[in-house]
Amino acid sequence: MICKNCGYENNDASAFCAECGAPLDWEDNTPANASAPETPVYAAPAAPAYAQPYAAYPQQPAPSYAPVYAPQPAPEKPKGKGSRIALTVTVIFLALALIGGGIFGYLLYKQKTDEINALEAEKTALSDQLRQQSDDAGTLADDYNDLSAKYDALSGDHDTLKEQYDALSKDYTALSEDYDALAEGYDEIWPEYDFFTDFAVICSDQNKYYHTYECEDWDRSAFWIYNLDAAKGKDFTPCPNCHAGE
Repeated sequence: MICKNCGYENNDASAFCAECGAPLDWEDNTPANASAPETPVYAAPAAPAYAQPYAAYPQQPAPSYAPVYAPQPAPEKPKGKGSRIALTVTVIFLALALIGGGIFGYLLYKQKTDEINALEAEKTALSDQLRQQSDDAGTLADDYNDLSAKYDALSGDHDTLKEQYDALSKDYTALSEDYDALAEGYDEIWPEYDFFTDFAVICSDQNKYYHTYECEDWDRSAFWIYNLDAAKGKDFTPCPNCHAGE
């Protein structure tokens, strides 16, 4: 059906024009710019029989009746093809805007996801380091406890050894004093020992031998001390035990 307002060809089932919106339910589909129909002229009806005597009056012309509604032509609008192009461009622009917004949103989402993944990886690495340091701290604590126990044991041993050392030091001091006293006595008797060893022999009636002081074969209840020449002059001979080899 052709719109009589703008001339756009619409679907026959349409009630309004898809281009200008004018109604399409007119009796005819003549375009609005077509010439209006001529105004009909109505002739006056014949006078009835009873009005014949008044026929002398001049008859008035019958009024002409024009249609009550005469559609006015609408202002011209751009053809439908330009509107369709503008609509298509608008749709394409909106589609591109939606696509660009989707791409931007995806890139932003991917960036945030990468940042979250990086933070999660860093968090996991820090957790592993913290766990390792905790294990190392536990191992060091065990080693410290073992060393503390050994130190306490060694400290006890040290105290015991120190007491023993102090006791031995006292004994050593006492022995040193005894040694010094014996050394003094030795120094005093050493000349006499050398004299009796080098120049004197011991003789007794037990046998006819002359002996050294260390020999056990002479009679200690009765003995004489001679020099070697005097003992030999009294017919004493060397003792086979203490003077062997003479």
